[in-house]
Amino acid sequence: MATYAAAIVTELLPPRFTPEARFFTTVMSWTAYGNVEYAGETYGQKDVELLKLLDLPERAGRQFELALAGPDAPADRLRAAVGK
Repeated sequence: MATYAAAIVTELLPPRFTPEARFFTTVMSWTAYGNVEYAGETYGQKDVELLKLLDLPERAGRQFELALAGPDAPADRLRAAVGK
């Protein structure tokens, strides 16, 4: 099983889960900078990493809602995956 470094300081912005919420939501940029290397691992931007998780809404049994910036984002493919 892979482990990942937190992308944000959770003490400043703690994650919150609300069971009665209709959607999981996120706001993101499709690409903003190059890949990041950390502890010998290379991490891509959303254009690389998010595509690995397109089945997550189906596995989680929930709809996801994305607010996305980026002219090269595959909007139709993402819309189909997140259900919104």
